[in-house]
Amino acid sequence: MRRLSNFVVLTVVLAANLAVAAESLAGKWNTVDDKSGKVESVVQLYEEDGKLFGKIVGLSEPNDDKGNP
Repeated sequence: MRRLSNFVVLTVVLAANLAVAAESLAGKWNTVDDKSGKVESVVQLYEEDGKLFGKIVGLSEPNDDKGNP
């Protein structure tokens, strides 16, 4: 009986790990300033050939203090 319960627990744990691993990181994500909590940019993550890539698709303040992009 003990072996059966260990087998059931192991099966549940492995199934849960597979479900979590199936989630993809691809999508749009906000980067947030740690001090102010303000959103600084939007980054798009995407997969190509099994590799994860990212690119900045938006900035909350596209110009610096001098007005330069």
